[in-house]
Amino acid sequence: MRFVKMVENKTIRTGMTDRVRAVCRALDAKGPFSRRDVVWHVDPNDGREELSARRAFQGIYGRGELIRLGRGKYRHIDGRAPTADVRRRIYRAMHVKGAFCAADIVKLVDADQSYVSARIRSLVKSGWLEFTGKTGKTNRFRVRHKDRFYLEHVK
Repeated sequence: MRFVKMVENKTIRTGMTDRVRAVCRALDAKGPFSRRDVVWHVDPNDGREELSARRAFQGIYGRGELIRLGRGKYRHIDGRAPTADVRRRIYRAMHVKGAFCAADIVKLVDADQSYVSARIRSLVKSGWLEFTGKTGKTNRFRVRHKDRFYLEHVK
């Protein structure tokens, strides 16, 4: 479990998808489980975290990591979780391309559009990428510090 800094005397826990995935693995060892079981075992502190757990469950199901056995019963399949290799390929494509949009990276890496867009948003927020403008309806970005980006994310 990862923790981020204290904000207003609250501990903000991150990595909801990893927490939900771990609970699904543990519950699968006992047999089929429901979404309610997963949310209860994740132990959300408030309504927002419960909603986040439900969304993470839906994401895991949508990626095919869970199979539905019947009404409200699921099983977890190991080995279907996205690996960090996809992330490294995305970062390498960003480094090589220089200026790009999400569709360019999707074509180069053969990754899911939503995952590439999420990585781009995360990197923009952390300052590694910068918005350079629009081409039609697509946003264009570039790597801000190419050498540092290579050392931090690609190598």
